[in-house]
Amino acid sequence: MIKRKSNPHQYYHITISVAFLCFWTLATIHGYVAYGFVQASSYIVPSLVALGVGVLIGYLFTLRSAYQTTSEQFRAIADQAQEFIYLRQLDGQYEYVSPSCAVITGRTAEEFYNHPNLMDQLIHPDDLARWNSHVHRINERGENESFDLRLRSVDGRIKWISHICMPIYDEKGRQTGVRSTNLDITDRKEDEDKLRQASAIFMHVTEGVVITDANVKIIAVNQTFSDISGYSEVELLGKSPTIWRSEQQGESFYQEMWDTINTTRQWCGEVINRRKNGDLYPAWLSISGVVNDHGQITNYVSIISDTSNLKQSQERVEYLAHHDLLTGLPNRRLFGDRLEHALQRAHRNKTVVAILHIDLDNFKSINDGLGHPVGDKVLQVAADRLHLAVREEDTVARVAGDDFSIILEDITDSESVAHLANKILSAFATPFHVDNHELHVNISIGISLYPDDGDDVTSLIKNADAAMYQAKEKGKGCYCFYTQAMTNAALDRLTMENRLRKALSQDEFRLYYQPQYALNTGKLIGAEALIRWQNSELGLVSPDEFIPLTESTGLILPIGEWVLYEACRQAKSWQDEGYDLSRIGVNIAGQQVQHGNIVYTVNKVLEETGLDPTCLELEVTESFIMQQAEQAISTLQALRELGVALAIDDFGTGYSSLSYLKLLPINKLKVDRSFVKDIPNDKNSEAIVRAVIVLGKSLQLEVIAEGVETEEQEDFLKAEACDEVQGFYYSRPLPADEFERILVKANANDFSALSSSNL
Repeated sequence: MIKRKSNPHQYYHITISVAFLCFWTLATIHGYVAYGFVQASSYIVPSLVALGVGVLIGYLFTLRSAYQTTSEQFRAIADQAQEFIYLRQLDGQYEYVSPSCAVITGRTAEEFYNHPNLMDQLIHPDDLARWNSHVHRINERGENESFDLRLRSVDGRIKWISHICMPIYDEKGRQTGVRSTNLDITDRKEDEDKLRQASAIFMHVTEGVVITDANVKIIAVNQTFSDISGYSEVELLGKSPTIWRSEQQGESFYQEMWDTINTTRQWCGEVINRRKNGDLYPAWLSISGVVNDHGQITNYVSIISDTSNLKQSQERVEYLAHHDLLTGLPNRRLFGDRLEHALQRAHRNKTVVAILHIDLDNFKSINDGLGHPVGDKVLQVAADRLHLAVREEDTVARVAGDDFSIILEDITDSESVAHLANKILSAFATPFHVDNHELHVNISIGISLYPDDGDDVTSLIKNADAAMYQAKEKGKGCYCFYTQAMTNAALDRLTMENRLRKALSQDEFRLYYQPQYALNTGKLIGAEALIRWQNSELGLVSPDEFIPLTESTGLILPIGEWVLYEACRQAKSWQDEGYDLSRIGVNIAGQQVQHGNIVYTVNKVLEETGLDPTCLELEVTESFIMQQAEQAISTLQALRELGVALAIDDFGTGYSSLSYLKLLPINKLKVDRSFVKDIPNDKNSEAIVRAVIVLGKSLQLEVIAEGVETEEQEDFLKAEACDEVQGFYYSRPLPADEFERILVKANANDFSALSSSNL
């Protein structure tokens, strides 16, 4: 217990009162003794008055002492308080200001004493009207006040204070001033703002958010998740997230998921959830454990993204990439893939595959005479008749404008193929009725057989096409088999392979460089290194003629390493000479990733040439990535860790998987030239390019279009917000010495609009 300390002034004034009482008593006794009762009684009244005055004086001294003591105690307490406390008279003069005013306002107590209006000057302008109203009420009406307001500290910071003010009265009940306590609540206000912001983010973030306790019981969900799942927050509180589990993944999947969470405190992956109405939907799920100061998990936070629309977009892109939009038939790419698979099965089963290549003989006259709308409908009717003529398991594809191809598997003899060819000719013998026009459409059919007429996709298609032209030469409206058992192609291939094996040692390869530009500014941002073969007998050989041979013979590994080294060496040399070339692109073949130690090779080349890894961009074809998805992800991730950039080349020509595409550590999608070249004449190509750009943007990837050759193509790409371009419209691939002229122009900051004048 704290003992109250005695006040010596209190006892002093009591002593004065007692002294007056004693004095009066002695005087009275002396009067009685000296003068007798009658005379002494005349002294009683004055004595009593003197006694009263003495007692009163003692009491007043005691009250004064007590007030002084209370005031000192108040000041002692206020001086130690963290709150800014002041006493102010009604005229505005401060009687007391606690030292903490300097901490809260940046002003000293002396400044308050010397400037009665200082508090008014510190009030934030937005709160000044409220403050003036408050001062009026407390001064005029004596009303207690309590509210929050802002002050401007001397250092310019805004501080929130909790202001409490009450009137002070004298012994007669008259208000003499005000007493105010001001607590700095800036931290609390900031915490409240953060909580409000966090709450707003939680409720309005575009991903669903679910928070559970340590026992995985739901304690909060945001509105987005309710919209995704169909469950309201009330329906989910206290429940387990298993309520929306679809059972599409087995129990082992979820066991592995929780093992990872318990080990690493986080997990992410693709799941299939079930909405309240029973519908299934794909989602990207990320779970993180929240730990306390002791490392114990107190909550789990799940972020759920509904990827239905993204998957639909991906499926649309894949459909457009592999199907003809006009007829709905497979296009050339899908036809080639299916033929490749058919040949693999035929090789295993020792069966025959037939390829029928069909051309509409008089289609050009229909287009020119009746217009493209009628021509489009003719193509649709032709597709329907072809589809009805074949078996369900056979493939009918539109491979070009008016060219169709058919794959027939498990053929027993050539007579059955001839029978189908006659059936197709009969189907086209009936006139086409399109827009009140009766049209007679003739067709020519060329046929090649595996394995007699070729053992690969390219040769079989080429030979079927050659047979189709033989049918046209015979008068059209008929079919022809490709009967040449052997061509000069085999001999040419052997000769080319022997020359290729000598080309590297004889220093016959050259690198050409095609500039790449930012489409919105026209600035040169990089170059793609492209190999050329300068043979003494053949001259300059296009890569389309020898690259497939290098891949089939394994020569792509040493040649690919040479290309990588030479491109990096040249780029570093240009940079050392002061040219502004921030990126060099190099194509990496699938075999280099699959069989070569590409990570070691790239790292070694970068060290030997001194090129900054960020200046190197490696391009890998989409088809290889999808064929070797697991290995590709691991290898590409290792390449990214070296610091190099990665791009998917020929995007749209393979079977992309959204689940892998999201995981690939890539920076860029490269739209294949086969899509760009038909713009603006082919709406299918336009739709594909547009879809690829949208997909790239949604995945936060850059998109570059290659093979740009016309102003119309450039205008289309600009309108679709494509990031970068390259192609003959700007420059053909150039030798190093000629490419330097483009670098000189770029160094001169000549970033004029892109045009064919760059050629």
